[in-house]
Amino acid sequence: MKSIEENNHLNIKEEEINIREEIQKYSYYWRFFIFGGLISLFLGFVYLRYTTPTYAVDATIMIKDNKQSGISTELAAFEDLGILGGGAANNPENEIEIIKSRKIVGRVIDSLNLGLSYFREGRIREVELYGKTNPIIFDLMLKERDTSFVISILDNKNYKILNSDKELVSNHLFGDIVKTEFGAFRVNLNQFFNDLVDKKEVRIAINSRNVLIDYYLKKMDISAIEDLSPVIKLKINTSVREKGEDFLNELITQYNLDGINDENLVSQKTMSFIDSRLVAIGKSLKIVEDDVKNYKVDNNITGLSSEAELTLEVFSESTQDLVKIKTELELANWVKQSLNNSLNQDETLPQNLGFSDAAIASSIQNYNILVLEKNRLAANAGKKNPLLRQYIIQINAVRASLEKSISNLIISLEIKFNQIRTESLKLNTKIASLPYLERQFIDIAREQEIIAGLYSYLLKKREETSISLAITVPNAKIIDRSLRCISAHCT
Repeated sequence: MKSIEENNHLNIKEEEINIREEIQKYSYYWRFFIFGGLISLFLGFVYLRYTTPTYAVDATIMIKDNKQSGISTELAAFEDLGILGGGAANNPENEIEIIKSRKIVGRVIDSLNLGLSYFREGRIREVELYGKTNPIIFDLMLKERDTSFVISILDNKNYKILNSDKELVSNHLFGDIVKTEFGAFRVNLNQFFNDLVDKKEVRIAINSRNVLIDYYLKKMDISAIEDLSPVIKLKINTSVREKGEDFLNELITQYNLDGINDENLVSQKTMSFIDSRLVAIGKSLKIVEDDVKNYKVDNNITGLSSEAELTLEVFSESTQDLVKIKTELELANWVKQSLNNSLNQDETLPQNLGFSDAAIASSIQNYNILVLEKNRLAANAGKKNPLLRQYIIQINAVRASLEKSISNLIISLEIKFNQIRTESLKLNTKIASLPYLERQFIDIAREQEIIAGLYSYLLKKREETSISLAITVPNAKIIDRSLRCISAHCT
């Protein structure tokens, strides 16, 4: 028992620490501690003062779902025209790839003129100038190659060009066109900038479009907040917050414009078809109207007898059916011809032409959506891209089904047309009993009514298509924006 107590006492004694002795061991080096602390404070100040701040610019958008979004109050008046509804649901993964495509990013670079970068030399680092912080506006009219040089502002009228080694190249007046080995340009003072005292020298860097596209594709982060969610988050890190904000805003704008252009492409295709048909039918209508007029003049006919009027009225009823069927038959033949001419899978078809078979109208719309999506993806993806190949397979399947449906519709319409024409021929007995001149006039008047009905139908479709071209509904809606500093300091 005693042995155990002695051991515990020895252990406690060993664990006792003399704090004063420990402090005295290090107090001899107090100068080094103070010096190290001052150095750390100085380095921290220099880091915070001269390190380039980094901002994270975020934007959240919601991709329009064509099948579920419905029609806004402003567009509801046009719902009965059949030009607004029935689109396909957008796939978020596809839309992300489209937003990140080189085509869209390239348009952003062109729109914001990001091929030109401006820098002001600081004490330790260069500071990028953008917007109102830039004292000059550089207008590059003809580019020969990428380069970098310095614009030194002498006064409100004069400036000089320095090379990268700050050696004088030439002197010029603001607003004059300057031609050099790297291109032609013009320099003007920025009217929104007034402080020419501290920022008299600006370095201009001219970068190629492809290099900038690669740069921004690496800087961007675009993803859906959840799998298959229509809400997409866009993010970019930048040292110039205004530039980052402008880039994301313009990226969304160009994406929406690209979607609107695709939608208008189908309407323009339809409009082109209708215009070409109107020209041809208009010529036929003019000829037959002249025939009616000449027949009346030559034969001194001012009107028809009551019996002839009644016969013409009966003819009009059957003529309306013939006009409708003949119009649809011509449209079906034209669509079939367009399918045969679009084997390269890049051409859309005219739609909303008023086919009686709703399945055909739906198939044409689905075909156009697939073609547009494939074309948008093909602008950035390789030929072996699995999603692109899937689109091609789907387009071929829809085309084959559509060709079969159109062929069946043509056969059905031809049968109906012949049946109605056969029934109308039964009236020939009654027509035969009419005087010769009236009988001849009824034939001409009937032809005039058929052509005029077809012309009126196409005019109506052209107006509907014009409305669809005027309506621009963006694909993406911005639902949130944010800006935060992700570096040690921000101004």
